[in-house]
Amino acid sequence: MTNYCTSFDHNYLARALALHESLRTHSASAWKLWVVALSQECKRLLEILQLENVEAIDVADLEARYPSLALCKKNRSLVEYYFTCTPSVISFVFDDNPLVNQVTYIDADMFFYNDPAIIFSEIGDASVAITPHRFAAEFLHNEKYGIYNVGLLSFRRDAVGLECLKEWQRNCIEWCYDRLEDGKFADQKYLDSWPVLYPNVVSIQHEGVNAGIWNIGEAQWSIVDNSVCINRKPLVLFHFHGIKEVVSDVYDVSWKRYKISPSRVLVDVVYSPYFFAWARAARLVQPLLQMKVESNLRAEGNDKGKSRFRRLRHWMRAYWQVFLGRYFWIKDGCIIKAPRW
Repeated sequence: MTNYCTSFDHNYLARALALHESLRTHSASAWKLWVVALSQECKRLLEILQLENVEAIDVADLEARYPSLALCKKNRSLVEYYFTCTPSVISFVFDDNPLVNQVTYIDADMFFYNDPAIIFSEIGDASVAITPHRFAAEFLHNEKYGIYNVGLLSFRRDAVGLECLKEWQRNCIEWCYDRLEDGKFADQKYLDSWPVLYPNVVSIQHEGVNAGIWNIGEAQWSIVDNSVCINRKPLVLFHFHGIKEVVSDVYDVSWKRYKISPSRVLVDVVYSPYFFAWARAARLVQPLLQMKVESNLRAEGNDKGKSRFRRLRHWMRAYWQVFLGRYFWIKDGCIIKAPRW
């Protein structure tokens, strides 16, 4: 059995349900997804939904297991605290399940397009597996935030894997902030030193694994044997980082920032299924919610307190960007208009 884990609060639940659906669709082997619910609302909803192959863990249980984790809340923002939790989430699965020999962490905003077995064939018997950002040449300066991306990580229950994980957990509890400082950034920059510090660490090179906006600017998309391919390799796992709901039904997917040229395959075969799965999950979750969903945890402030005129101006600017071909316009998961350049 393949053991995955992730963490999210109620704000990301619909996107996590899309991830879960993609695992159900594409994984040919048995799997289990351990989820740390980072809010009580999220835990309540997961208990109602009773998702197949999912075991929900209350964040209170995580903090009880690792008491120093809860202390971090006092001097960190919400998103920084969530970053801090990442290695503890993986550790919890190992510590609570002595028969689990390998745990693979995946961010909640990811989506499978092919059998995950492709990933594990490259990992082999490695103690630790990490994925490089593979930044396009003109964005290599972003490696200051980390050569590797935290979105997909795998650890084996052996001496090296556990030593690396526990040291990362200690690092994040000591320092994990959403800023660059002394060669550190959040939970991510720590990964840069792992291939040097530890033996048996594999850097996954498959271009279809943890593909994202930072590395698809020059990608060639195609369909081969009814499977979507990136640079002639099967797309396995896409990381939908950088999606922001600007106003209702209008989304900025950060393509302009990374100079991504849209193609029909990218729009229709990569982004469209994800938006459809996300919307379907949102329709399931919405009637059950007792708390408002915030689309951007890093945002400073929101529409509260804005005048009606300012909200209208914001709405008009968003749809003007749709007209210019810079934003997605999506209704009930269906793409009405996609970006173009």
